[in-house]
Amino acid sequence: MEQSKEEKIAPTAHRRYQSESLSCTPSASLQQSGRIQSFDTSARTNNSDQQNLISRLQESWTTNRDFLGASTFQLHGTSSWGSSNDFYLPTSRSTSKPVDSQGRSSAIHDAARITDWPEVLRLCREKPEWAGYTGKDGWTALHHMCNRRCPDPEVARALIEAAPETLWLPEEKNGWLPLHYACRFKAPKAVVYLLLHLDQRGKHTVSKRDHMGRTPLFYAVRYDAPPGVVGLLLQLDPNVVLEEDYHEDSPLALVWNTWAEKLEGKRLVASFLPGGFPEPEDTSAEERAVFLRKRLEKETKLKERWDKANLLLKAAFGFPVEDDDETEAGFVVPSTTNRKWRIVHATAAVKCHLSLFRLACALHPEQVSELDCGDLRPGTAPQTALHLAASSNASGELGKMVIITLLSLYREAAKIPDETGSLPLHRLVENPRKTDWTQHAAILTEFYPRAVQIPDNFGLTPLHRAARAMNQHEVDSDDENEDDETERSVIVQLVRSFPQAALQADEASYMPIHYACQSGTDWNADMETILNAARGAVQVFARGSLPLHLAASNPRSTAGFLQKLIQLHSRAATIPDADGFLPFQLACRAGKPWSDISMLYDAYPAALQIATPEFPLQLACRHPSDTDLVRQLVQLYPEAAAVRDSTGRYPIHYACATKKTWETIEALVHAHAISVASTDQMGEVPFHVLALAVCSQHDDSTEELPSWLCDPEPDPSQDLTSLFELLRIDPTVLV
Repeated sequence: MEQSKEEKIAPTAHRRYQSESLSCTPSASLQQSGRIQSFDTSARTNNSDQQNLISRLQESWTTNRDFLGASTFQLHGTSSWGSSNDFYLPTSRSTSKPVDSQGRSSAIHDAARITDWPEVLRLCREKPEWAGYTGKDGWTALHHMCNRRCPDPEVARALIEAAPETLWLPEEKNGWLPLHYACRFKAPKAVVYLLLHLDQRGKHTVSKRDHMGRTPLFYAVRYDAPPGVVGLLLQLDPNVVLEEDYHEDSPLALVWNTWAEKLEGKRLVASFLPGGFPEPEDTSAEERAVFLRKRLEKETKLKERWDKANLLLKAAFGFPVEDDDETEAGFVVPSTTNRKWRIVHATAAVKCHLSLFRLACALHPEQVSELDCGDLRPGTAPQTALHLAASSNASGELGKMVIITLLSLYREAAKIPDETGSLPLHRLVENPRKTDWTQHAAILTEFYPRAVQIPDNFGLTPLHRAARAMNQHEVDSDDENEDDETERSVIVQLVRSFPQAALQADEASYMPIHYACQSGTDWNADMETILNAARGAVQVFARGSLPLHLAASNPRSTAGFLQKLIQLHSRAATIPDADGFLPFQLACRAGKPWSDISMLYDAYPAALQIATPEFPLQLACRHPSDTDLVRQLVQLYPEAAAVRDSTGRYPIHYACATKKTWETIEALVHAHAISVASTDQMGEVPFHVLALAVCSQHDDSTEELPSWLCDPEPDPSQDLTSLFELLRIDPTVLV
C-alpha cells in the first residue's frame, strides 16, 4: 500500500505516537451523538491556520470537558505539518512523576533541574525522602542545585538534611560529587560550607577524585571560586594542593605553570633571575634580593601569581593563610607557633615548576644555607633545602636542575648531615623518583666525592641505604644498551665508587647483601654487583639470618632470586635461623606461590616434615597464602593436617580463620576429615571460626564513611560457599 504524504513526512517516533493515540480518540457513538465536536483530521494545517486551529481546539475542550469529566488529551503545541490530532498527546490520568529503583519520585530532582528553588524547598519539607532520587546518569537534586548555581543556601540545607547520602554520590560521566560541581560553577561560600559541614561525612568529599583524578580544590582554583571557598577546602585537607591529576597537573600547577610557560610569564620571571637584570659588581646577594623584592611589588601580574602560589604552599604545609579573602572566610590552618616560613625549602621539597623554585631562590637566597628545624614539617630533624630536594618526588630534568641550583648557591650543603647523620646523598639514593645515577646522585658525588664512604648514625653507608630500597630502584631498561643501564644504576655506581662498603656491616650487623635480599625482586645486575664485591657475604649471618632466610621471607623475591642464592650456598636451605625457622618454612609463612619456593623443597625435602617451630602446612594456613601452596603441602605430606598445635587447633581451623577458599579448606578436609568436627581450646569447630572471621570483617565504627574511603568489600560468595559446605558435612555444628 502506498504511504500517505503525512507518513512520508512524519518522523518514525511521530508515526508511532499517532498509532498509540488512536486508543484515546473519542468513540464514534459519542461523536454521532453530537456531544463531542469533531474536526477534519485529514486537513493539512499551515502556519496561517495554526492560531485558528488552536482556538477551535480550545472551544472543543470547553464543550467536551463537562461530558468527559476528566481530560484524556492535553494540548501539545503547534506544528507546520500533520493533522489536528497532532496537537494532542495521550497522557495518563495519573500525575505521578517517574520513580527510581527505591520508589522515590523525581519531583524534587526535576524541580532542581529547572531551577525552581521554591518548589524544591516545599517538596523537601513535604516529601523529604524524594530528595534521594537518583537519575539513570547518577545525578541527584543536589547535583543539579550545585550545577545550576543556586544562590540560596537554604535550598542546599534542605536537600542535604533530607538526603545526606547524596553528598558522596558521584554522577556517572565525570565521577563528580555535588562538591565538584559547586567548586566548578562558583557556588557561594555558604553553600560550600554546608556541603562540607552540615553532615559529618561531608568533610571526606574534599579528598574525592573524579575520573580525571581531580579533587574539588582543582576546580575551585581553576575557575576562581568565590572568596573563602578555597580556604574551606584547605582547612579540611591541605594536602590536596599538591595532588596531581592524571595529566600531572595540581592546584599549585594551575596557579603557576600555565601562566609561567606563556611568553609574558617567561619574560617576567626571566627578568628576576640571574642574568635577567643589571647586576652592579659591588652589590651583594642580599642587596640584589632586596632590590628584586621591591621590584616585585610593582609587577602586579607576577606578584599576584607569586602570592597565590605562596598561599597554596603555606596551606599545604600547615601554615596560617594570610590572604585577605581567606582571612575574611575565617580560615586558619592549625599550626605550631614560631614556625618560620621558608619558600625555598617548600619549593625544593615538592614537585613544582622550575621557574617558581628559581624565583624563590632569587628572592630569598639566604634561605638556601639555613637549616629547617621542624618548621616546614613539625617534628622533623634539622635539614637543608638540599636534603628536602633529595627526598622530593621531582624526577628527571626538573629534579636535576633543583639540585644543581641549590649546590651552585651553597655547595657546602652536600657535606651537611641531618640529625640522623644522613647526608643529602643518603636520602637521594633511596628515593624511588631519583634512580638515575647520571641525573641526580652523580651531581652530589661530584661536589662531595667522599659522601659515598660516610655512614649515618646507624652505620649505613649510601650503599646500604640504596640496597634497603632495592625494590624501588627500577631504571628504565633498554635491551639494546645494557651498558647504559649499568651506568645509570645507583647501586652499581656506588659499588664502583666505594667497593669496600659491600663488606661493611651496620649496627644491626646487616651488610648490603642482606638488605638487598630483604627487599629485592629479581636477581639482576645490581645483585650481581653487590655479590661480586662481597663473595662470602651469602654465608654471613645478620641477627641470626642468612641472606637466603631473608629472601625466603621476602614476598617479592622470585624463584630465580632464591635459586641463585641456593646455588651460591646450598647448605643454607638446611640451616634454621635464630628463631628456628628453615628457609622453606619462612617461604610458606610468607605465602609465596609454590612455583616460587619449590626449589627450597627440592634442596631440603625433609623440611616438609619438621614441626619445629611449626609445620610448613600450619604456617601456610595461619597466614595469607596461595591455594596451590596449601594443596601441594597437603599432597606431599597429608599427615600434617592431623596435627594439633598448643591451642588445640588443626590447620583447618587456621585456614578458616584466614578465610581461605573452599578449594583450600576442602583439601584439608580430605586429608583429615575428623578435624571438621573437632573443637579447639575455645570450644570452636572450623565452622564457628570461619563464621566469626566473616562477621569480624565489618567495620564497627559508628561513623559511616563514603565508599571510596573504605576498603573494597570482599566477595562474600566465597565465604558463603565454605560455610555451606562445612555445614553440609557436619550439620550438628548448629545444635
